Formats: sequence, C-alpha cells, structure tokens
Amino acid sequence: MTEAASIPAPIRQSQLIRQLAQAAVRAAPSGWDTVRYISRMTSDVSAFETHVVVGGSASQVFSDDEADDLAYELRAVMYRPDAGTWFTFTLDITSDGQAHSSFDYDGEPDIPELAPTVYLTEQRKFPRNVENQPDWYKERLAEAARLVAEQP
Repeated sequence: MTEAASIPAPIRQSQLIRQLAQAAVRAAPSGWDTVRYISRMTSDVSAFETHVVVGGSASQVFSDDEADDLAYELRAVMYRPDAGTWFTFTLDITSDGQAHSSFDYDGEPDIPELAPTVYLTEQRKFPRNVENQPDWYKERLAEAARLVAEQP
C-alpha cells in the first residue's frame, strides 16, 4: 500500500487541494493578483486551464502539468460509491494566500466535442446509481448505449 493510499480520503483531499494551489501559484508569473485553476474531467477526457490576473488587468491562460496530475488523483480520492465524483473543479487563489475550491458533481463538463461513449467508461470507473445521475448524464448514457448497439 502506498503512503497516499493509507491516508484517509478527507485528509488526502485537503492535501491534494493544497498541493494543487501551490503548483498553480508556482507556475504563475510574478506579480499575480489571482489564480483560477479549472479542471473539467471524465474518466477518458479532460481539459485544464489556469487563469492568472496580473496587476489587476487581463488574465493569462496556461496549463500546468503538475497541477493537472494532482487533479486526476483528487477526482479519484473524492469518488463516493453510488454517488460518483465531480466533473468540474475550480480553485481560486488570491495573492494574500486565501483559497476557495468548488466541485460540480452534477453539471455536464464543458469539454468541446465530447463523445457520449466516454460516459460508459465514466459509469464503469466511477459508478453512480440512478438517483445520483443528472438527467443529462442519463441521456448521454442512453445515447452511448444506442451507439454501441448500432456498431457491427
């Protein structure tokens, strides 16, 4: 068993969020005011971006591999049996050291051209019972099942 696997999930979750914030801040240019890290994920497809405001003006957008790797682990750690895990995670950090995180378990992730079949893998890897499946998720699963059934 790895050291991370032996840590209770709520504690590991807090550790990962702190590490993610540190990674995003390390990757930001000097003089930053705010950093917003956004992770949109399914089991098969992900999209990451970090927005940085410097000097109170226009934000820069970039990606950070270290933060992205931590987001994968965070998503797995936050899985709850029959309830699933989040699809979108947002972390806001201010230059005074304040951080706020939010998790969207029910909204469809904003990932362009996402094939409905990715939700079959999502359902296998992070199963949700019917009561915890948002309507859009049920629709994607049904559409994916039709697509798979139509294949020769």
